[in-house]
Amino acid sequence: MRELSIHVTDRCNFRCQFCVWGDRLVREGGDVAAADIEVFLESNRDQGFERVNLHGGEPTLRRDLFDVLASVRAFGYPSVSLQTNGWALADRAFVERLAAAGVSLFIVSVHGPTADIHDDLCGVPGGLSRALRGIEHAAALGCAVRTNTVVTTRNFSLLAATVERVIAAGASHVNISSLMPAGRAAAAGAALMPRFDRIAPHVVAAVRVALDRGVVATLEGFPSCAAPELAHLCLARDDRHGHQITCLIHGVIWQNHDAYVASTCKTKGASCAACALTGECGGVYRPYVQLHGWDEFQPQVAGAA
Repeated sequence: MRELSIHVTDRCNFRCQFCVWGDRLVREGGDVAAADIEVFLESNRDQGFERVNLHGGEPTLRRDLFDVLASVRAFGYPSVSLQTNGWALADRAFVERLAAAGVSLFIVSVHGPTADIHDDLCGVPGGLSRALRGIEHAAALGCAVRTNTVVTTRNFSLLAATVERVIAAGASHVNISSLMPAGRAAAAGAALMPRFDRIAPHVVAAVRVALDRGVVATLEGFPSCAAPELAHLCLARDDRHGHQITCLIHGVIWQNHDAYVASTCKTKGASCAACALTGECGGVYRPYVQLHGWDEFQPQVAGAA
């Protein structure tokens, strides 16, 4: 699948401890100009893009969100996904309007199975309950729901329970993301960013919960050797499961999201050169290596996983 991904706003009503944008996100102002979005959509029309993904910040804060969705339809894009913290989705009527406007996939952030974990990580009381209601609303309308969980020192031992919770609400796809050490997460350092060798057993257990229930599971930001038996689920593979993403972020166009991230944010070490999985691995975030080093990463032998 070829996808256009548009950062539509810097505004956010959450203050997540691991936000990659950090203090660039604001409460007021900060919307990307509608004209810039229109130009991006028009310049890529009829180029084989099958989906447009809207994200931020928190895209539901845009007052003209439905105008943006109308533009997506007008330019002939087949489907739309919305990446959201889920707060606004607690309003069933709002979810109905989004679905009617063309949103067929809701990507909802859920970072723990209980309010004391999720809400504390996100900085807003009530966030988990509203996100779960939103998942229920979207699923009841026949929309696909993918959840995203960022792994931190606070929640890694609860990943399986988190997956259980979102599946019960109606999620059809769970994505588990390693923490990207940028923005607030970079400032938090080791206090928030666990080692892969510590979290791997919990990631494996969470993925098994999803697969046992017939739910799609993927990993994002994980080097292939972090959990070799799950390497085929990593979205950082060179082919991203046949998925290519072109992004508009703060006026800059990334023609290939994964290639951009790999070249600017990640690195590979000596152990990678001898690893059978290196060809399908995006590498390790540079600040992670600076904090935790290379000792946990061992070359994998072909066929061992």
